Amino acid sequence: MHRTLTALAVAGAFVGSAVAADVTLYGIMDTGLQYLHTNPSTGPSSHSLSMKNGGHFGNRFGFKGTEDLGNGYKVGFILENGFTGDDGKFGMAGRLWGREARLYVQGPAGEFSMGRMGKLTAGMSSVSLAGRTGAFIAAWGDIKTAAALTYLVGHVPTSGDNMIHYKSPTMAGWQIHAQYSGNLDANVADTVENKSSGNRYGALAATYANGPLNFMTIAERYGFSNAKGQTDDGTTLLGTVSYKFDAAKLYLTAQYFDKIRAFAGGWAKNDLTASDVADGYAVLASADVPMAGGTFKVGFGYTDAETEQNVDISRIGASVGYLYPFSKRTHVYAIGSWSEVERDEGTAVKTETIGANVGIVHRF
Repeated sequence: MHRTLTALAVAGAFVGSAVAADVTLYGIMDTGLQYLHTNPSTGPSSHSLSMKNGGHFGNRFGFKGTEDLGNGYKVGFILENGFTGDDGKFGMAGRLWGREARLYVQGPAGEFSMGRMGKLTAGMSSVSLAGRTGAFIAAWGDIKTAAALTYLVGHVPTSGDNMIHYKSPTMAGWQIHAQYSGNLDANVADTVENKSSGNRYGALAATYANGPLNFMTIAERYGFSNAKGQTDDGTTLLGTVSYKFDAAKLYLTAQYFDKIRAFAGGWAKNDLTASDVADGYAVLASADVPMAGGTFKVGFGYTDAETEQNVDISRIGASVGYLYPFSKRTHVYAIGSWSEVERDEGTAVKTETIGANVGIVHRF
């Protein structure tokens, strides 16, 4: 259960806040062990066993609060920090509120937000939608799982600076989501908001929920920084459908991408080099199956891309996992995964990865 504190109790952190406003302190701790076996076709294989934080969910803590303004209007905020539990360091390039720093207003016409927050295709932040794309969502460490954000392209950085976000009211099961950022990463030197020196971003999504059926489509447009000489904009188009049967919930996701440049994370980090600009597609299929008091998970992913330098890149992988809840706030997890990445620059180089994660998650 979240701990709800009055503003007076956190006055040291929120000087000048209204005494009548309620503030909630919340967070997630996720720590476990990870085994990795990597077998490249051009060199020796390697093995590792290490403590892994955030094997299922990214570690975080934050504050959130709202104030009712009357007449159907509400103002609120979310400040959320990412950190690594094994060494206690801040995440997100040293930002104190790197996962989210959002001020929003809700009303009859929807919700309007400004600040730092996750992109629509990202797996973090309260406005992100990647959680709808599959059973494995976004995390699960470095074991190249069938998690959505291991295969989908163009999602990193997962949270963006200078973000404007709008979410419409629900109308007959439909919602519209829109985002824009004039500079996704203000930490990069010599970038100016809404200028070609920085990475600009726009996205539009439609979601639909009607009982067991859910549908989502997202279109993204990247105005890349001219610092690396790329003048073409990048585009991604994504569609997801899921259906909850009595015995299982099934997900199917597909993505097309065009002129997407490598970012420092996710699929791009592992398979693209800094100079690659890639076109291609990705497909994901997964399922959640209630079993023995917990949830069994299975997933498959495939990505195929070709760069402007005529390099062919593909990734294929499959995962199985199991979550067991001890309570509403605490659960354990285990996952096993296999993947193979092939990069062909005239000579094909393959890297096979087999991994396993076990861990425990506690919410507060």
